[in-house]
Amino acid sequence: MAKDPSAETMRRVGLTGGTGAGKSTVASFLRHHGVPVLDADRMAHELYAPGSSLLKTIAEEFGDQYLTEKGVLDRPALGKLVFENPAELEKLNRIVHPPLLAKIEEGFEQLEADGNDLAVLEAALILKWGRLEFLDAVVGVVANRWVRLKRLMASGLDEDAAKARLDAQVDDETIRQQCDYIIENEGSLLELEAQVTDFLAWIENRED
Repeated sequence: MAKDPSAETMRRVGLTGGTGAGKSTVASFLRHHGVPVLDADRMAHELYAPGSSLLKTIAEEFGDQYLTEKGVLDRPALGKLVFENPAELEKLNRIVHPPLLAKIEEGFEQLEADGNDLAVLEAALILKWGRLEFLDAVVGVVANRWVRLKRLMASGLDEDAAKARLDAQVDDETIRQQCDYIIENEGSLLELEAQVTDFLAWIENRED
């Protein structure tokens, strides 16, 4: 997973995990420790801006019914479609990933220009992108399915929608196999923060 260490001085780390695993909470702890975090989901939101070429392509591929009357992407409706239909999810990913990866690269370059020696990319789909040469390491956040299901339902999803979302994502076994470091999130926030501290010590001492 490591890229050529001579190509960049700033370490680039991917942070991934399924919905409900707690990667956003881990990202918050990292920011608290002064580590800049790029949010792939937020970047995608920016690409979906009304009138953008990406939004036009999505409307052409999926239909105008996935835009609101104001020309804004109807994320809940599109999310329901793609999480219940794997082929539609793959199609959406093929549309979104090229411009998103370009935007991520720009973000990393700016953070390095600002003098950071470590930056993290929070993204659920890192392991599905196929090419990880732009990252020095990938850390995965995992929690058992029942814990994640309860968290999703507490956020407002019904059980069927929550299960469909879990089924559409990379399973924890794959995350454990493909990531360089694993954070277990089935305990308290204090326990989670301690694991984040351990991770920062690991990445600081890691040899490329």
